[in-house]
Amino acid sequence: MRLRRGRCVAAVALGLASALFLDDVPASADTVYEPNITWNAYKIYLSPALQPGNGACGVDESTQARTAALAATSSAYQDGYYYPSPAMQANLGARGYRVRVGSGDYLANRNSSNAGGAHRHIPVHTNAHVGTIVCSRTDAANSGTQVYYSTGRTTGQNLANQLKDTVGVKSPGTGDKVVTNTSWAELNSVTAPAAYLESEFHTWQRGADWIKTSTVMWGWRVAYAVDLHLGYPRG
Repeated sequence: MRLRRGRCVAAVALGLASALFLDDVPASADTVYEPNITWNAYKIYLSPALQPGNGACGVDESTQARTAALAATSSAYQDGYYYPSPAMQANLGARGYRVRVGSGDYLANRNSSNAGGAHRHIPVHTNAHVGTIVCSRTDAANSGTQVYYSTGRTTGQNLANQLKDTVGVKSPGTGDKVVTNTSWAELNSVTAPAAYLESEFHTWQRGADWIKTSTVMWGWRVAYAVDLHLGYPRG
C-alpha cells in the first residue's frame, strides 16, 4: 500500500510499499493510504481514539486504537499467520480501498471525513467498565466487542453488525452487541454511514492483552468486515 501526506513520511512497518510526496492532502490532516491494487472507488475513514492517558491494565487507548487502525489498513497478518504477498493479504489496501487514518480529535476527524467524501466512517476505540478498575476481573459476559451506530441509519447499523460479528468472534469477552446512539458526533453528524467500534474492554487483563495483538491477530478483521459489508467491491 502506498502512503501519502502533504509532507514526506517514512513507510510504516506494517507491510507498506512506499512513501510518496503528494500535495492534495492538507498538511495538518490525516494520513492517506492508496490501495495495492486497482482502487475499488471506495474511501474508508478510520478515526482512532485520541484520548491521552486513557487506559488501564497495560493498555493506552490512543496508542492501541491507532495501532489497530493501521493494522486494518496494511497489516500482513491474519490470526497470527504472516502473508508476505499482498495478493494473499486481507487488509484494506490489499482489498482495493483508499484509506484515510485520522490524526485529530473526534471533531477534527469528523470534519476531515466529511470534507474528504468518505464512504464509510469507523471510529476505533477500546472500552472501559463503569466503576473501579479491576484488571483481575473474569466476567467475560460483561466484556467483549461493542459497536454503536446512529439511530435510524440503516447502513450504519448494517456495518455495525458486521463489525460486531467479524471482530467480536475473536475478542475474549462474550457480551458482544450492537448499540444505538443519538448524540455522538462521529455517528450523528458525520456524512458517511458510520459504525463506532469499541473493540474490547481494556479494564480487564484478558481484554487488554487481546487488544495489544491487533497487528498480528485481529486488525485485519476490521478490513474484512468492511469488505463483507460492501459486497467485495473490486476495481
